Amino acid sequence: MTSSEGSVQRVTLAPKPPTQPLRKSIPPESLAYVRSIVSTIVKVEGESINQSVLTPIYTLLMGSESSDYIRDPAAIWILLELLPYLNHALQMEIWQRLISIVGRSLRNLQMCCTLALVPHCLDLISECESDNQDAVASRIAEFVGTITSYDLSVDELRLLLDTLTAVDNKWPAHSTKLLTAMRMMPKRTIPEIMFNFTGELGSAITIPPLARWPSNPGFTVNMWVSLDPRFMLPNYKPFLYWFKTGRGLGYSAMIANQNIWLETVTGKGQITGKMTKTPSKVEKRLDPHTWYMISVVYVYHRMKSCEVLCYLNGRLALRQDVGFVNTSEPFDKCYIGSSPRTTVESSFCGQMSSISLFGDCLPNTTISALYRLGADYKHAFQYRNEHDVPIPAADQNIIYSGKLANSLIFSYNPKACNGQLCFEVSQNPLYDSFVNSSHAILLEGVETVATRNVQSTLHSLGGIQVLLPLFHQLTSCEDSNQELCATLLWLFVDLVKSSATCQSYVTTHRSLLVISHLLFNTTAEFLSEAALEAFLSLGRTLVEIKQGPLLNSLINDILLRTEMWVKTSVQVQVKLYSTISTEFVGGAESCDVRQSLNVSRIINVLREYYWVTPEAGALCVEERGHLTAEDVKSIRAFLVLSAKQSLMRTRSPETEDISCILSYLVSNKSENHIVDMLQLLLALISEHHAAILPKFDELGGVKVLFKLLKHEREAVRLYSLKTIGSYLNACPAKQSIKLVNKSGIFTVVAENLAYRSDRVTIATYNVLMELLTNHISRQITGDRFLDTDPEAKIKYPQLLEVISVLLLKRATLSEEGSEGAAADNAANLDVCKEYLTTLLLVLQRSRDNRRTLISQNGWQRWLVGLMMQWVGSGSEGHHVTDLAYSLFQTLLHHALQWEQDGWLVWVETLSILHTYQCEGQGIPVSTARTEDNTPVPEQYDSCRADDEASCASESKIPEITVEPETPKPSEDIEGSVEEPAPAPAPAPAPAPAPAPAP
Repeated sequence: MTSSEGSVQRVTLAPKPPTQPLRKSIPPESLAYVRSIVSTIVKVEGESINQSVLTPIYTLLMGSESSDYIRDPAAIWILLELLPYLNHALQMEIWQRLISIVGRSLRNLQMCCTLALVPHCLDLISECESDNQDAVASRIAEFVGTITSYDLSVDELRLLLDTLTAVDNKWPAHSTKLLTAMRMMPKRTIPEIMFNFTGELGSAITIPPLARWPSNPGFTVNMWVSLDPRFMLPNYKPFLYWFKTGRGLGYSAMIANQNIWLETVTGKGQITGKMTKTPSKVEKRLDPHTWYMISVVYVYHRMKSCEVLCYLNGRLALRQDVGFVNTSEPFDKCYIGSSPRTTVESSFCGQMSSISLFGDCLPNTTISALYRLGADYKHAFQYRNEHDVPIPAADQNIIYSGKLANSLIFSYNPKACNGQLCFEVSQNPLYDSFVNSSHAILLEGVETVATRNVQSTLHSLGGIQVLLPLFHQLTSCEDSNQELCATLLWLFVDLVKSSATCQSYVTTHRSLLVISHLLFNTTAEFLSEAALEAFLSLGRTLVEIKQGPLLNSLINDILLRTEMWVKTSVQVQVKLYSTISTEFVGGAESCDVRQSLNVSRIINVLREYYWVTPEAGALCVEERGHLTAEDVKSIRAFLVLSAKQSLMRTRSPETEDISCILSYLVSNKSENHIVDMLQLLLALISEHHAAILPKFDELGGVKVLFKLLKHEREAVRLYSLKTIGSYLNACPAKQSIKLVNKSGIFTVVAENLAYRSDRVTIATYNVLMELLTNHISRQITGDRFLDTDPEAKIKYPQLLEVISVLLLKRATLSEEGSEGAAADNAANLDVCKEYLTTLLLVLQRSRDNRRTLISQNGWQRWLVGLMMQWVGSGSEGHHVTDLAYSLFQTLLHHALQWEQDGWLVWVETLSILHTYQCEGQGIPVSTARTEDNTPVPEQYDSCRADDEASCASESKIPEITVEPETPKPSEDIEGSVEEPAPAPAPAPAPAPAPAPAP
């Protein structure tokens, strides 16, 4: 290389090692000669080898800096032999340059594989022990991953696994880097076997003549191609295909300036007498070393011009009108990768996988499904299990429906080759288009290149189970860490996702259960977010391809093994259960996951692991891990959502599932454990009542809800009340009427609600009004009064009496706890004002609501009772009185104006008022009737009703004149509610009111 005088001389090595077969390394005599050259360089340069020594070796390797192909692969051995004598910077430069070189061309990858570099590289990695050699080890591992992702032999995979075997309960050095390199193997995009076009003169595939070309309704050409960088040269215009007659009529496709050009030659023009050519340019630019699926669809239209569509990787890239080739001549000039007048510039240089012609215009959905099928597909679209790549169920229905197989005219792939003969694999009896034989011929410059991917190599060693000992090392080795565990899991998941055979192995041999057991014996730190994301990624793929058995195994053995996840971080647990509820249960439409995600199992997880207040049989704090109450509530919410999704996936839920929910409600005492289950039950009855109600009635679920109405916590009582309201709405009309009218269900509701509290809170009032107007929400609002729709209809008028009864239960003031009782009374007064205001607004806007209310028995009694309840409460009590009088005015006016026997309502009202007067309970006077003639507030004026505006000037409501009574002390008023006082001396009768004008 370098003489003693310092001049650079070219070193001529032994001839290049043969490229066939692929696994033959450099000859021993050539290797000995290489080592003698290296020893000479070391002897001359000593330990100070610099960049000037490496430059001629790079020139020997590539020929020039602009070259994309390896000129002499033996030069790689010179570089590897010189590595021990180079410093850190030069070693990094060599490996970076080698990685760049092998990535430039498929030919370079193939040459590196012939040298069998993997064993030598693994030895070099094991020698990188110091910290400053860590970056070098990363580059070597990347180089190993690059060449093994192209071709991996059984011996190399066995050597990789042996290198990862623990020694003295310790992982080998740089194990994480090797696992990261192995992750590159399942992600390869190169087909296992392909046509390699060298680009030499005449390199092409000739297709035998076709007697007729498909015309109606059109045809589709589909092919997978990858181009070498040579196609980027200005004068290089290679042909992809050439399908024409002897006169030049037909179709062709070429690449020029990194774009695809389609050409259609339809015949001679009537004016010019020349061939009519229609060029079509695809604007999408192509890149080297990238696999593209090119689909060209020619559509025939009878009444208008035809059109051509070009799809690139399943996406439409061109749509243009073209002429129609109308000829009966045979297409005897058919070539792949060239044209009849071949030149070096027009010869294709790159790789092709399969070439197919369909006698139909394939739609966009079919072309997208073909793209997801991948470049490795080499069959005739007939059998679902003929391909190892998992594909979604929707794509399987499109591909294997029989339409593709019946429309296939010819299909050529490198797997069906014998020497220079390429067999046609479709053998479709519906299309007999060839003149003679249908088999193609590979001309000089075209060869088949076969490689082996990691899936087929794993199958030779016994399947994916060979990775399980590495998981065992996680528990036995002392230097196991979080990054190593996550990388190993990702390698396992990538292999399973990319191969249907691996999925079958994992399902049959219960590999996930073994991994779960091994991970359970490790520390919780190993189960990081990266490790969880590996399992979730596998689950998403299984949901997409509708792989139900393996998805159930993943959920059952890994994701819902709570004892394994309960000690991990809060972020990991929240992400786990949120993904299960939203993606796996809610998104797995065609996968039956009920056997893994059933309600009973979820409830057991809630009871044993995710409790706020510990119950019997639950884990203690030390066993569960340190989770705050808020963390537990968020996790419980996702688990309850999973139970809901699981129940609503079927049209007929099991009785056992509903029974588990009801049993959980009865057996728990804590509010935090009951509320989320009541929310679940409320959602199920509201959204899925047709399937839930029969099981709910069979198990007596209403009795459980009435029992919870006496619970000490208000939230439990209110959610139970909401669930009862949803149940009544979902019941058949006859059953609902029976429960309300004959069984007196609301009377029981009033008794149970009055059992616990003397205060009618805002939350309770809002829930009762929701039931009254039949607008039941899913949440409880306790900080403000909800706005009731003025146009709302009263669904259950019996609830009016329930609300009034609760408001009339006024707390008794006493010396002990008088402040609390006063607060309860003040809260009830505010609720009473809001209740009467809302009721007045609803009645004024709807005639049906007024008719519904006056049809109730004794409505005057609770209205008068509310009026009398707040006598002596100052201006607030007068406000309540005004509202009550406005309600009387509105209802009595409606009775006289719109009801046939409305006078009976008047008689009944006067009778009830007279009864109160005779018992000594003076009726308070409205501020609208006082001596100073203070007017009734405008918002309470009954004449605002829309349907009464026309008759307000003609009809007047008789006034009820009541003698004002002397205010009493508050304690007397409180006593008068429970024990009526003796009637006072009767006052002089007031003068009769004048008769109303007609």
